[in-house]
Amino acid sequence: MEDIWDQLLDQLAEYDIDLEEALNPGAGEHEIIDTETKLKIKFPLDFIEFYKIYNGQDEMSDNLIYGHELLSFNRIIAEWKIWKQLFDKGNFNKNGKIQKSSPDKGIKDDWWNPMWIPFTYDGSGNHYCLDLDPTDDGHIAQIIQVSHDEDKRLFVAKSFKEFIEKYINDLKTGKFVIDL
Repeated sequence: MEDIWDQLLDQLAEYDIDLEEALNPGAGEHEIIDTETKLKIKFPLDFIEFYKIYNGQDEMSDNLIYGHELLSFNRIIAEWKIWKQLFDKGNFNKNGKIQKSSPDKGIKDDWWNPMWIPFTYDGSGNHYCLDLDPTDDGHIAQIIQVSHDEDKRLFVAKSFKEFIEKYINDLKTGKFVIDL
């Protein structure tokens, strides 16, 4: 994953972002295990290897991933807990029924699922998530986009590595531009 980070840092450097200030030191084994334990999940290897190099970004720095903050493990837990509390309180029920979403193929039609682990945040309740509970047509640890107020659940990539490689390519080709 070091080569992936090198490519990403090369692309982000073109935007005059102080990456040393923006990125947190890599996550240690204890932090990874603690996060997995709190969320009752197991992260995919590509995700762990990526986060061992840099544990997300400082939440006060410019958003680095498709206009979203790249969450640290502490922030992943915090954002997941917000969704989980809403879920537990029944906030995703409408007229006595569990609210459903309109997902792309391979994604369950849940409004929210505790096995959707947010790793980005746009500041308005929207996330890119690891989907650890796809349908039979999906891929375990696929990347999906979840909005707090829209019913669309979008398939983005088959894996975390594919997601990051796509983002790097979108920066290289100008398909996505960071506007600071």
